[in-house]
Formats: sequence, structure tokens, C-alpha cells
Amino acid sequence: MFDRESNAVTSLQAPPAIIPTDEQAAIVDAARSGTSLRVMAFAGTGKTTTLQLVADALAHKRVLYLVFNRAQATAAKARFRDRPNVVTATAHGLAFRYHGCELAHRLSRSESAAQATWIAFMRQRNALAEIPVGEHARAYRTIVETVQRFVASADARIAAKHVPPSEGLDTDLLASLARRLWLSLESNDELPITHDFYLKGWQLRNEPLPNVDVVLYDEAQDATPAMLAIVERQVALQRIYCGDVHQQLYEFRGAVNALGSLDLPAFPLTRTRRFGSEIAKVANAILAAKGEKLRLVGTSDEIGRASLGYAWNPNVVLSRTNLGLVEQALRLGGQGSRIFIRGATDPNTGIAGNGAGELMNHMLSVFDLWQGKRPNNELFAGFSSFDDLREAVREDGGERFRPYVRIVEQHGNGVPTIVAKIRDACVPSETNANVILSTVHRYKGEEARIVALADDFRPFATDRVGEKPATYDETEANIAYVACTRSEAELWYGGAHRVLKASTEARGIELPVTPVTLQPRAGTISLRPSIANSTSARAAQPAPPKQSYKDLVPGAQRRHPNFGVVTIDEATPNLITIITATGETKQISTLIGYPKLASLSPP
Repeated sequence: MFDRESNAVTSLQAPPAIIPTDEQAAIVDAARSGTSLRVMAFAGTGKTTTLQLVADALAHKRVLYLVFNRAQATAAKARFRDRPNVVTATAHGLAFRYHGCELAHRLSRSESAAQATWIAFMRQRNALAEIPVGEHARAYRTIVETVQRFVASADARIAAKHVPPSEGLDTDLLASLARRLWLSLESNDELPITHDFYLKGWQLRNEPLPNVDVVLYDEAQDATPAMLAIVERQVALQRIYCGDVHQQLYEFRGAVNALGSLDLPAFPLTRTRRFGSEIAKVANAILAAKGEKLRLVGTSDEIGRASLGYAWNPNVVLSRTNLGLVEQALRLGGQGSRIFIRGATDPNTGIAGNGAGELMNHMLSVFDLWQGKRPNNELFAGFSSFDDLREAVREDGGERFRPYVRIVEQHGNGVPTIVAKIRDACVPSETNANVILSTVHRYKGEEARIVALADDFRPFATDRVGEKPATYDETEANIAYVACTRSEAELWYGGAHRVLKASTEARGIELPVTPVTLQPRAGTISLRPSIANSTSARAAQPAPPKQSYKDLVPGAQRRHPNFGVVTIDEATPNLITIITATGETKQISTLIGYPKLASLSPP
């Protein structure tokens, strides 16, 4: 980290001056005073720039800048390269340096492969002798999930509270079996481990961070309790946590809202240059529905727009799940679009990888299970049958498998055909694509000028119906907020409009739609040159296919001679239900009214 002998901070060329806003100035003043604090940064409000200002104000101190993953660390090192008092690392990177390097020979190539080996290890030792044979597959998965929950926690010992809901199984017995597995992982040098294992081991050592005066913890809303405990035990250090509580998406991995759980002074960042007032209205509607009192202020010179229906030429289409991503790939591929599917970000370059291969491989692996074959994929190696996988989907921790199970259930023997269509539509790089497809999780932290939403978003709030109480899902609300704040100029609700509108209205909030009269004139919005969705690329796109009423999917937008721009709510052979720009619902005859619905001219 820093020079252990001199503990000196070397001065190099001074970084360029950044003029702070009043909110940023307040944060810098508080940091300069030596207090620990929280920075509550809304989407696109310049949190990294703020942390650069903090680092400049603390140039005489040794600052550890903690980020969420290696790709962010790569980007942060570039951003802070002119600030020699700052060392950038991930929590796992620190844990590896001080503990994990001793266990490097045991690191598994993947989490799934390690877990499959753990289950095989337990089977060899007849660990489930006290559990009925018919429940063994479920019990093994539950034990592994219990260990995973313990690893993410700040606790020193596995207890019954770490066992996920497991109806019909003895919770205390499962906790005991999980403790045995943990002891084996600690003592058996032949068992593979994961990166989270050595981070947990380092957290349990309760060691201080050497040669550090200040810790800047970015994306703190996604910290696990184990990660948070490592920083919080550094009571002698100044600790500054930064993030957006409304962008917490990794609760399924054990993340906690560190920003909300810490009793420290809080400072807001509410002004964004990413977008203008119209998209800010959408973000604020969701924030209000979540109960947030502060509001996001869009300061871009371009007011932007939030529109019903689907964009003619989106830069990015965001899906809630991989299932929705597949549906969009088939829809856009069928129209002749060149598609790039976002994969995991390369930790060394910070560039998003091509996710088409992984997606297709997972689909075919589950298809193999459905046909009674063994899948050639480590993620599914621990499942003995398709029914076994389907059972796992119903349990905690099975969320990541659900999209592939649903694809196979819906399409059966048609899965290979779907895979072939996606393969034909996909291009190997973003620069060759007309449109980028991504899940919200993989597009977090990114932005694009024209963003459209897919059809698979889920409601985050419902009204009370009869005897059923009103419901609210914080995670789904956060996903909606992240998705709607990726756009710089145009946000198109697409098929997500119905659930987002119902969710905000259930909380007494109206979901904004930009009036047609406020939308920029055709051709006024230029696209980013880094996206191959430029004017020339758009001109090269094939003409839309011939339409029939079957193409009037919910959320699609058309022009009617009497009602102007309308949004399709439902289309049947007899009736088409439309929503006018003023929000009125109308029904027109499919036979007579459909020919009057004209496609909107591309911008």
C-alpha cells in the first residue's frame, strides 16, 4: 500500500482544479474537519468527482479508496492517477493481500464449480444420514446457501438464522451440517474455496488496515456485512461512505444498505448533469413512491423526454431479467437489428464483455437437463435433473436460474432454434451494433442517450385489494429507478409502462409522460459516436416489416387521426384498446380502426 518505512505521501503533478458545487463544498469541508460521514449521491450526481475533491482536500493523508469490483478499481486508478496520496483497491483485493494469498492454490475457477465439489464431498461422507433420501438434493443446496449467507454476514459463527427458509427440514440440523462444512473448508487443504471465503476469513481475523489514515468507500450501498465490518472495525480511521441507497441491487448476494445502517452525518448530492428536467421527473416519481424526501435535479441543457411506447432507434434496451433480454433479442433480431448483448465487465480493461455466448450456453444447458442429459456447464453441474433445477428456483438463492427454466418451459424443443436466431442477430462488439441489450444489473453505472425498457419489469407496489394488504418491494423499486436514470436524453417506457404506472399510482404518485408538444423536434438529438447507432448506421437499417394488428404489443406507440399519438394497451382480432396522450382509454374496431393507426415516423 503506502511506503511502510517512511509513511510518506509523495507529491507529483497537481491534479486539475475542479470547481465544486455548494453540496460538494459542504462534503469537502466536513471531510477536512476529520469527521466520518456518509455521502448520499443520487444517480449521475458526480460522486466520483466529489471523492476526487475529498482526496485533494486530504492530500496530506494516506487515503484508501475502496470500490465494488476490479473493473471499477481499474477505472478508479485512472481517475486518481494524479493523486499519489490515494491507493485504490477492492475489499477482496485487500483480503487477498493479507490472507487470500495463503490460499491461492485452493481458489476455484468458479463459484458453481466449488459448490459442486462441496456437495460431492458431503455425499462421500454420507453427511445427510439423518435426512430422508428424497430431500437430499434440496438439503445439500440449503447447506451450501447457509454457508454463503454466513460468509456474507459479519457473524463469527454459523447459526440457525443463516439457514434459508426450508419447509419440512430441521433448521437446527442444517445449521449444524453447515458448520461442519465450514470447518472442513477451513481445515481441508484439498477442498476448493471461493473469493468470498478468504474475505470472510480475513474479516474474522479482525486485523487493522496498515498505513491508512482515511477510507473512502464507494458504492457502499452494495457492501455485504462482512465487507462493512472490515471497514467499521477501523475505528481510529476517518471513514467516508458514498453511494446511492436507491441503487442497491445486490441484496440477493448478501449486500446491506450500509448508507442507511450507519449512524453518521449524511450529506446529499442531488444535482445531475446526466439528464434534464423531464427524465428527472421520472426519477423523482419513483423516489417519491419509495418515500424519499429529497429530489433529483436534472441540470442538462437538454430537457429530454419520457415517452410511451418503443423507440425507433434506441441505443440501449434494458431488461429486468435474462428472459426479457432473450425476448428483446428475438424481437429486434427479427427486425434486422444488429445486436450486442452485454456480458460481465472485463476486470482489467473495464470494458463490458460479450454476453451472448454465456446466455446461449446457459439456455442450452438447461435444455439438456430438460431432455434428461447432463449439462456441460459448471453453473448447472450440481443439478441431477430438470425437476431438481425447477425445485431450486422456488428456493432462496434460485433467482438466477429462473429465466432459463422459464425459457425452456415456454419453448421446449424450440430452444435450439431460439439460440440460433440470437446467434445470427448478435455482433461481437458494441461498435458494430445498432442496439445494445443488457439487464439493468449489468448496465448499472452506465448511461446512453436513448434508452428503452423491455416488457419484463415487475411491479414494486400494489394497492390493497379486498383482504389483501398493499405490498411494496424495495428491490424492484430500486431496479426501476436505476433503469429510468440511465438515459441522457430519451427514455422510452416500452412494455414496462403498465407496471411502473401501476406501482407509482399505488403509492399515490403519477408516473410522468412528456407531452408530445414538449418533445424535441425530429432529428434534434444526435447519438453518441461510440454507439454504432449513428445517423449513417440508422439509415442502413432495413425498413420495418409489414405490420398487422398482432404487432400492436402493449406499450407500442401509433398515430391516430382523431386522438393523435396513442399507446397500445391491448390488441385482439376484434378490438384494440388505446391510451391517448391525455391518459384516456379508448377502444376502436380492429377491422375499421387498425388501418387508421399509422406508424410514427422515425426521428
